[in-house]
Amino acid sequence: MSYKKNGYKYKMQPIVFDKKGTARFAENRIISKLLDVAQEGKFSIEEIEQFNQLIGYSVSGFGEISCHRALTIKNADKKVEKLVAETNSH
Repeated sequence: MSYKKNGYKYKMQPIVFDKKGTARFAENRIISKLLDVAQEGKFSIEEIEQFNQLIGYSVSGFGEISCHRALTIKNADKKVEKLVAETNSH
């Protein structure tokens, strides 16, 4: 399964079952390693926030991550409110 957006064809990550039988998206070892390094404190909070934005976190989910700064969360929420208002005005 795939979809096109911004002229790029995105493919769904394969789904696998873990040892407990839970269906999961297949791990990407590069991304997992980056997350491991991030959790070791080798990146700034700004870099971690940007990474989570780049991987497509939902804005509401982003706001639930404890290490993210309140001001960043507030600014993201304001942008969503503005986008919703603009959408509703058309």
